[in-house]
Amino acid sequence: MLLKSTASLTALVSVADSAGNVYVIDRDVNDASASDRLLTISSLNAKALSSGSTIKLTFPSSAEYHISADEFAGLTGLDTGAGAWATSATFNSGLTPTTRQANELLFGEVGIESGSAPVWTTGWTALPALSVASDYQDVGYEAATATGQYAATGTTSGTWMAGITAYTGSTTVAVAQTATASVGMDSTALAFLALLGMLQLARVLRRPYRRNK
Repeated sequence: MLLKSTASLTALVSVADSAGNVYVIDRDVNDASASDRLLTISSLNAKALSSGSTIKLTFPSSAEYHISADEFAGLTGLDTGAGAWATSATFNSGLTPTTRQANELLFGEVGIESGSAPVWTTGWTALPALSVASDYQDVGYEAATATGQYAATGTTSGTWMAGITAYTGSTTVAVAQTATASVGMDSTALAFLALLGMLQLARVLRRPYRRNK
């Protein structure tokens, strides 16, 4: 989740869904005075959402937001992670502490302001990037097979925020996703709900949203 020109770098961001799953913020990176914020939020051992279910996000008012929802199988817990930001031609989340087990899912996320589409380092599987003009949010993942320190890296331009989160699996993490989507509503509904700092996710789409100031 990327919040651009957000009203607060520390205000509450929360997620809830129709099945009553519990969501936790695993990574929260910001670029200081530029007022952009990148978050990784997860729900482990989640109950399935039936057709027509909703996911609701509550967040501070932001000029632009990019939200994607991705699902992985076989994850059992949060291990570790890292995050960083800078203005440069390469993005790098910084190294995680040494992971606890060999088979883990490495989940990387990058948010870019006034830059170019990210290109992930070899080994990362990138999902389609979300964009509004020259602002981007993208996710990549990798299956670790040995303990070690890892970083989410790649090339871009502009000011970036990058995060990496490592998740443990029961035995071998299944990295094939059971679903990949960004979700949203039509722009008029989003604009209305944005005034409340709330986004009701009801349709499977993959696109960002920018609120007209």
